Amino acid sequence: MGIIPKHAFEKQEIEALSMRLSLTVVDERVHVLDGLKPFTDYWATHRWESEGLVTEKQTLGYIHERLMKKSNLPARIDILYFPATRTAAQDLHTKIISLVRETNSQMDTEVRLVLIDFVGSGTSTFFLRQGKIRTLYPAPVKRPDKGPKPLTTGLVNPNDLEQHILWRLTIPGGLPLTFQIEYDQASALTAKLIADTARDVAKRLGVAEVVEVKEDLVEPLPEARFLGRWQAVADSDIREIEFQAGGQCRLTMKTGAHKTVPAPWTLGTKDIFIDSGYLITYRGFINAEGNLVVDKGEIYRQGSWHDRGEPEMVFKKVE
Repeated sequence: MGIIPKHAFEKQEIEALSMRLSLTVVDERVHVLDGLKPFTDYWATHRWESEGLVTEKQTLGYIHERLMKKSNLPARIDILYFPATRTAAQDLHTKIISLVRETNSQMDTEVRLVLIDFVGSGTSTFFLRQGKIRTLYPAPVKRPDKGPKPLTTGLVNPNDLEQHILWRLTIPGGLPLTFQIEYDQASALTAKLIADTARDVAKRLGVAEVVEVKEDLVEPLPEARFLGRWQAVADSDIREIEFQAGGQCRLTMKTGAHKTVPAPWTLGTKDIFIDSGYLITYRGFINAEGNLVVDKGEIYRQGSWHDRGEPEMVFKKVE
């Protein structure tokens, strides 16, 4: 038996929950996600089922119906909002509090207001070279179908394509979303498959109105342009990078107990992404002078890379 809280709307422990809802205020509607057991506080391992993009009235009706079943208690309801939707979220919060009191569930329900600051650019990118698909994740994430192998940065198994799309469309606070598909001529059919699948899944989940799909034909930079040893031309955090075939590189750092460390790399179409660990991902590109320019950043949940705004590091290739 769980411990009866002393006060209404008190914090509900994740292990004791019978229901967990995530509500994202999007324009004048709400994206409703219903949490799937087992519940977890770690975003990368929690799974959600989309109830679609619905009106406030429909949202309140859905919550009322769930709260009327005492088997759904204890419950936690998170209301996620962007700065522009703060007022609408606060209004929804007030109405849900009233609804919880009306159903006499206040001793078993926690209602949170959560500012969205972890999504990024609102873009999820797939990079295609010679028919092979690559994408980015900040950490290994649990597949929506509960399969044993997580979804990770790097090559995408075509059989798992729908899982990658589903995961991105069921991230709390993840909508609106744009799927960006960058592809070479040899990948045109694969790009169309991704675009069609993304549109079909969005429609099936009831969120198509806030999901955009963009397809860009590009001329990718050959992998061979990156391979080899590069030395910094000025003082920087990284003194040397050696890209090896097969997706591994060696970083020689300016400081640290282990100055030379291994790190995996993943190709985009024009860029190369280096996962150094500790939530830091470097992005490199070749400039007009043939130098490697590297920026320090991180990958956000939807799969978009973000520059931290630190000075660029420039490297010359060592022949």
